[in-house]
Amino acid sequence: MRLSAVVCLACLLPFAAPGDEWEVIEIPVGAQGGARAALPRPERGMSSDTVLARFGEPISITAPVGEPPISRWTYADFTVYFEGDTVIHSVLPHTPARRVPRD
Repeated sequence: MRLSAVVCLACLLPFAAPGDEWEVIEIPVGAQGGARAALPRPERGMSSDTVLARFGEPISITAPVGEPPISRWTYADFTVYFEGDTVIHSVLPHTPARRVPRD
């Protein structure tokens, strides 16, 4: 993905006026969740029974879709994806960054 972003930016370079300033913003993947990244979440390989025992009932459950069947359990602080009865991933919800008004 990073390569495609670099290629895309390289395509725009001929349109940049001399003296234009470019700002590069990089956010390390580990820093994207901020303080919430340290919250306990289900780990890959856990069973649905273990998730229920440790984290309780989810707010909502999305029925399995596809083959293999993938389902989603939504909690207040994270979402858990299952393949069958096994956790394949847990993610933090997107929190938009606060925009700073420009003058």
